[in-house]
Amino acid sequence: MAYLISLVAVFAFVVVMAYFASKFLSGRFQNRTASAGGRLLEHLALGPNKSVCVVDIADKLLLIGVTDQQITRLGEIEDPEEIDRLRRQAVAQPVDDSAFASQLSSLEELTKRVPSLFRRD
Repeated sequence: MAYLISLVAVFAFVVVMAYFASKFLSGRFQNRTASAGGRLLEHLALGPNKSVCVVDIADKLLLIGVTDQQITRLGEIEDPEEIDRLRRQAVAQPVDDSAFASQLSSLEELTKRVPSLFRRD
């Protein structure tokens, strides 16, 4: 019986912490694609924890490979028409580069369904 009570208490603690984390972090990861240092224009997932990205940084478009262990510069896009097309496309359709951001937003949706006991409304 004590095991069941402690299991419920730990579960309730995790739910409360998830709620506060979503409230504290909400909106902070929404626009991570653009910053003063650069901007992610394209992202292609190749497998678990492996992707190829086009990054606009220091007025250059770089093609980079990203894994868990390293980031590798694969090349640079130098065609002015392609650069213009990628930049216009990025403005029209921002890339969602953060799986964490999508998970966080789904957690925020979950907290909206939590009983009013956990809300400060």
